Amino acid sequence: AQHYKHSMITLDRVKVFTGWSGFNTKGNVAPGRMDQNLVGRLWVGKSRDAVAVSCSQAVGRIPFDSASQLPLSPIAVGFKFGPAWSSFWLKLDISVPLELQSAAELHLLLDCNCEALIFSDRG
Repeated sequence: AQHYKHSMITLDRVKVFTGWSGFNTKGNVAPGRMDQNLVGRLWVGKSRDAVAVSCSQAVGRIPFDSASQLPLSPIAVGFKFGPAWSSFWLKLDISVPLELQSAAELHLLLDCNCEALIFSDRG
């Protein structure tokens, strides 16, 4: 591959090709271009409708039994967690689309831009 005089140009082009850009607040790629980069080739069958996310208000450190009783409200892509160092509890209701139910692997991509810990419904 040709080496460009300005390495940042090369790095930016690699980010566009791979489809990953942590600084793009509008999403990883332009709509309609998923087939033109690696992300579009890797993550087929992608659906935001397969997961419904509900969230508690900010709470302190509480045990799972207490957290499972918290009132939850629906949230969507773009929800801002905060203030810093606060804790939230999320509930994910996942419906695997029929065309993906026979897939060898399923992946959940969740980027809340923070640390996270996952519990089953039994804690």
